[in-house]
Amino acid sequence: MSKLATPAVEERESATDCRGSQSALEEMYPASKLVYLVLDREGPLTTKELATETHLTRRTVNQHTKYLRQADYVNSRPKLLNPNENVHALADRRDGTSTELGTELNTVGGDHDGQ
Repeated sequence: MSKLATPAVEERESATDCRGSQSALEEMYPASKLVYLVLDREGPLTTKELATETHLTRRTVNQHTKYLRQADYVNSRPKLLNPNENVHALADRRDGTSTELGTELNTVGGDHDGQ
């Protein structure tokens, strides 16, 4: 990245760089990995539910779901009954990268249920 790159450009470049499974695992922020794993295990969740499950602030959850959206790992949409709140879910990636990443993250992170 050039010295003149803005944070937004750097963020886009990082998101683009993390599209490959192994690269994504290495490049992903720890909080992004946590959000990804919770969505992988629990299914679609609102920002508030993700914050509760991960013990992260809503602001942090928003930052990391944005990062995961830019990397095409998460889709977000307004909640039907409350359009001021978003529902986040893992993206259905046709190249299978999302599934591979989930498997790798679960292997690295272990079973969080104590098993």
